[in-house]
Amino acid sequence: MSRKLIAIAAAMLALPSMAQATGLDFSFNDEAAQVVLSQTTVEDANGKVEMNLRGLYADPENTAIGSFGVNVMGGVDPVPGLDIGAGVKGYIGDTDKDDILTGGLGFIAEYEPGALRGVGFAAEYFYCPKVFSGLDTDRLTEFEARASYRIVPRAAAYVSYSEVRADIKDKGYRTVDDGFRVGLELEF
Repeated sequence: MSRKLIAIAAAMLALPSMAQATGLDFSFNDEAAQVVLSQTTVEDANGKVEMNLRGLYADPENTAIGSFGVNVMGGVDPVPGLDIGAGVKGYIGDTDKDDILTGGLGFIAEYEPGALRGVGFAAEYFYCPKVFSGLDTDRLTEFEARASYRIVPRAAAYVSYSEVRADIKDKGYRTVDDGFRVGLELEF
């Protein structure tokens, strides 16, 4: 497991050197911590393309997961402040002596209405089917919902609930991380 943690940390450190990071997101609770680095590669009138690299550690389940994703987001014309999108994400990690290697597709929605003066909501769901899974993993699902408040234009504090469930071969579904976290999202 220590080699995987070193690989995840090295990849996270390499992302800012490949391109200036446009976002840093850090969240935690008593038992878990997560760091996400993101880079917007394209942004125009049609929306944006964002790459992200994440490291997650959860103590009770002895879980360390890294992921790399690419999301495409765009606004919805009749509803100002609403962005929806889709993405692909790959996962590698370890949970309680079981190895995770999988990839899948997801859907994302973000809503920050101007009338609420900085209050925003977001949700995402990713599903990794058996055909894209390997090592000890048959499937994986990830869900996150958050409510945020934009402190200043480039910083938002938030509360989120997330759940990562893995279908481990011959063991069935197991929750490898879940719970509420508080966090801070910074844009550069």
